[in-house]
Amino acid sequence: MRARVTATMMAVACATAALAAGAAPASADVGDGRGGSNEGGQYSAWAYYGQATGGGNISVPETCQLTQHQTLPAHIEYNVISYDDGATFTVWKDCVLDGEDVDDRSGQFPPGDRWDILDSWIVTPADPQEMINEAIARLNPDPPAIATDPGGAVPSLVGIPTYLSFNAPLTPQSVVVTDGPIAVQIVATPTGEVTWTTGDGLEACNAAPGPAGQCAHVYDRSSIDGGGTHNGLPAYTITAEVNYTGAYTVTANGVQVGGVTDIGDIQRTSETTLAVNEAQAINTRGG
Repeated sequence: MRARVTATMMAVACATAALAAGAAPASADVGDGRGGSNEGGQYSAWAYYGQATGGGNISVPETCQLTQHQTLPAHIEYNVISYDDGATFTVWKDCVLDGEDVDDRSGQFPPGDRWDILDSWIVTPADPQEMINEAIARLNPDPPAIATDPGGAVPSLVGIPTYLSFNAPLTPQSVVVTDGPIAVQIVATPTGEVTWTTGDGLEACNAAPGPAGQCAHVYDRSSIDGGGTHNGLPAYTITAEVNYTGAYTVTANGVQVGGVTDIGDIQRTSETTLAVNEAQAINTRGG
């Protein structure tokens, strides 16, 4: 049992009893930036840290003031400790006299007047697959818009190549989740694999690639029955499914402490419409 935590542990016990009775959990337990519960899928940076490391001690340069030694220099220290074989963790935020260290994992504490408990909250480390799902949901990569040539206000024509590409390069996308000294960077990197659908049922890249390697498609009929519209004209719907590989890293004070380099493939789709006309023959012979 952690020293000097009687009041805090009683509060946790009361919260547990309230949950059993059907009451809403405390805001620090679920759904905010510091908790880390599967309810609502809102894992915090601390939940990633707990999953990656199993807990630990983190000192930060932030200063604080001790209750009993207000003139002595002190710093903020976080202790992430499992009390139930890793099912949950408690993050303790302490003010600690400089030169001292609160080591909960080995049960070593400085004298009680040399550190104060400032705050604590409960974290549920995620199941690895749930962490993957949460990382992907947080990131939600957005592929660039599709560009067609011909395109825009100019319809394409039956029998000529239409070049399909994007109006911006496919680049890695990332999001960072932070809380205190913990940061989790989630990254989606495009694999270069793109699945095109051209709306007419034909093979998508059915012609020689364009001058810059674009997917080239030749339509064999107009978009009169294409099912969509573009600038008021009947049009085909073109989609591009882009494949990304996801990863995340966990850092404490800027030092990597864990992460997963491959959290599986992520598919996202861009869509546009394109009108396709029949080429009209012109009779120049008269009669």
